[in-house]
Amino acid sequence: MLLSLFVFACSEAETPEKEITVNVMEEFERQLTGRFTSEEQANIDMNYYAVQLHACAVDVPELGDNVLYIEQALVDNVSSPYRQRFYVLSDLGDDWVRSEIYTLDNEDSFIGLCNDSEIASFSADVATLKDGCHVDLQWDGTGFTGQTEESSCPSDMNGASYATSIVETTPNQITSWDQGWDAQGNQVWGAVAGAYVFNRKE
Repeated sequence: MLLSLFVFACSEAETPEKEITVNVMEEFERQLTGRFTSEEQANIDMNYYAVQLHACAVDVPELGDNVLYIEQALVDNVSSPYRQRFYVLSDLGDDWVRSEIYTLDNEDSFIGLCNDSEIASFSADVATLKDGCHVDLQWDGTGFTGQTEESSCPSDMNGASYATSIVETTPNQITSWDQGWDAQGNQVWGAVAGAYVFNRKE
């Protein structure tokens, strides 16, 4: 009788869950890579445009091992992007990552790059660092959340003095709130009510 009770107790005992470890850098790159649009948001709020965000890995060894090409364009005019960048991703440790932003020379030659099946290679001299515009993000177990440092990213668009960016990612969504501010702290460009919401399409 005692033996049978012991066997039953063992069968009811919970098996310890195996700890799942995540490579934070790989997950960060995976969540940023793909094709996303803000069409759903634009359909319900006329203050937002339907924008496509397309991101893919590129090979730029001088900049690091994790480099993405980012292209943003209106959904109805994807062949004429209004923003093209390299994002250089790095691991800061303790579940923090960084995305450094680079502008590109001869932008027209990059258009549609993410539609190619092969990873393109470039020299670092095609890109220029936007100093002070990096975004530091923290892993929360599902996605990443972060923003630029206050007043650190210079901008002269529409009379701005500096720009800010607040970013959140999950496996199937990126939210990005980019705003420009003048020297007096007045917003002069960017969304007013909240972030753009990009849902994954590919």
